[in-house]
Amino acid sequence: MKKILALACAVATIGFATVSCSDDEVFVPEEYEVSIKSKTGYFEVAQKDTLVLVGVVGKNLTSAAYSWSVNGAAQTATDTVFKFASSAAGDHTITFTVKNQAGTGTATATVNVVPVDILTFENAELNEDGILREGTLAGEDDYEMGHFWEAYSDAGITFKSYVATMFTFWCGFEISNNHDMTTAGYTNDASVYHESGHSGSKFAVCYNGGSSMMGPGYESEFYVADSSNKVFDHVYLTNSTYAALEMLNGGFGKQFSYADHDWFKLIIKGFDSSGTEKGSVEFYLADFRTENSGGIVTEWTKVDLKPLGAVQKLQFSLSSSDTGLYGMNTPAYFCLDDLAIRK
Repeated sequence: MKKILALACAVATIGFATVSCSDDEVFVPEEYEVSIKSKTGYFEVAQKDTLVLVGVVGKNLTSAAYSWSVNGAAQTATDTVFKFASSAAGDHTITFTVKNQAGTGTATATVNVVPVDILTFENAELNEDGILREGTLAGEDDYEMGHFWEAYSDAGITFKSYVATMFTFWCGFEISNNHDMTTAGYTNDASVYHESGHSGSKFAVCYNGGSSMMGPGYESEFYVADSSNKVFDHVYLTNSTYAALEMLNGGFGKQFSYADHDWFKLIIKGFDSSGTEKGSVEFYLADFRTENSGGIVTEWTKVDLKPLGAVQKLQFSLSSSDTGLYGMNTPAYFCLDDLAIRK
C-alpha cells in the first residue's frame, strides 16, 4: 500500500504541484468554479454579428491556461475573453476551460444565433454624384411644392424621402457613397465622417430637418413595406461630415466642448402597424456632458434596436445642446448602415 501511495505522490508532484503525502493522504486536484458571462447580458446574437463572452473563475489564479471551443471545435482564443460570431443560425455550445498545476474548471453556455436579413445598401444605383434620393414616386405634398419618394427599398424595408421641386430642399433618407471628410458646410451633406460605409462603400444619410421646417408628415422614417411588424435587431450609426466638422470646429453652430457639456442626441421611436408607439432608443452622436464621455462619434457604432420590440416603422429625431431662437444649430444629419432585421 505504501508503494501505491508513493506512486500517487509522485504523479501529483509531476502533474500539478509539489505536496507532502502521508500514508493516509492522496493529492486531489482542485475543481475551480468557472462560469461564462455575456457582455450584452443575454446569450443571443444575430447572424454574422459578434457576441463578447467572458470566462469567470471563482478564485484569483496567478497563472493558468485558458481555452475555448464551439460545438467541440477548439478556438484560437487563449484568454478569458472570447468573441463569438457565426453565420449558422440555431444553438451553439460554447465551452470555457481553465487549467493550471493545481486544478481545472470547465463551464458551458448555449448561444442562440438568430437568423436576420442585413440591409447593406450595396444594391443601390447611385447617380454621378454618388447619391440616390429619388427612387419610386410616392405622391405629391399638400403644398404642391414637391414630392414624397420611396428613396430605397430592400429586404422588405422602405426608406422615405421628400424632395422639393420649387426650391432646393430635401429631407428624410438618401443613399450615398460620399466620404469627403474635409469639406465643411451643407454642400457636402451627403458624406459620412469615415473612410467608407460600415461593411461596404454605400450607406444611408438622414437629414432630419423636414418636420421642423414643413410640419407633421415630413418626419425621417423607414418602414416594413407589407405593413407587418418585425423586430429590428441592430443598426450601425455614425456622424455625417457636415455635422462632425461643425461640432469639431464651429461654424453656423458652436464648437462642442467639455467645458460647455455639449451633446448631440438621436432618438429612435418604434411604432407598430396600428400606429402605437412601442418604445424608443437613444444614441449620442456627440457627448461632452462629463469628462468621461466619448466626445464626437467618428466610428461606425452598433446600436441595439431590440428594445423597440416588433414594430412596423422606425422614426428618427435629433436634438442638441446647441439650440437657438430658431431651433437646433447643429446640422440635423447622421449616417446609418447594416440594418439587421430578424426573420
